[in-house]
Amino acid sequence: MDTALQLIKFRQMQSSCYQELFQSGRQPTEGSWQTVCAALRDMHEWYQSLPARIQEPVKIAFKSEMLFTSIVILSPSEKIHSIPEYAEALIFEYAVDYAGSMQSGCDGTGKYAFYTYLDALRASYIGHRLLEILLSKHNRALDPGTPSSPQPLSGTLLPPTVPNRRSDEKVDRARRGIEQLTGVLEFLGRRFGNMRLCEDFRAEAENVGIVFPARKWGSGSGSVSGTDSQFLYEQVDNAY
Repeated sequence: MDTALQLIKFRQMQSSCYQELFQSGRQPTEGSWQTVCAALRDMHEWYQSLPARIQEPVKIAFKSEMLFTSIVILSPSEKIHSIPEYAEALIFEYAVDYAGSMQSGCDGTGKYAFYTYLDALRASYIGHRLLEILLSKHNRALDPGTPSSPQPLSGTLLPPTVPNRRSDEKVDRARRGIEQLTGVLEFLGRRFGNMRLCEDFRAEAENVGIVFPARKWGSGSGSVSGTDSQFLYEQVDNAY
């Protein structure tokens, strides 16, 4: 019962955000970015407050769903034609966390047998979004530090905080995310008898090494903590 109620609660948040961003017309609105920030806050708080009695495989599936939705609403849409670099930095962080979450659910033990081919399509989408971020704007996603956050309106939510990482940490996270998503797509491809998604992603991922000739992709020693990104939300004081 807990699982069903939590899924319904998430679907309500998801539906409300999708309705505002994708199904209520094509004209950009001033409040679209605030809709995204509010949805991100609500979804991440929902996940962090899941009852402890919910089984771990279900929590992993919920986490993957929450991260996937976060990336979708942060991506360009009819309402938000061009996203700021800050949103790209969030997509990078969420995509790597999504890769780790999905990998833990595709370990071949059969514990997560409820994954479907739709999950393979979603993993492929996230993988290509990650590569787009890495291959765009001369690799600024891997620059040290964080880009400037969009200025919020008075009395509105700040966007989630992007972790302040060194360039080599970001490179290691990018490498790990690509490797994990490749493994996920291979696992799901074998399960459903279609390796095309994995082959396409692997071919596109090879371009990353061409774009980053001066960067070291890491030795795989795990210099970056495996702990997921932490995203904090704050309320802007009303100026009036």
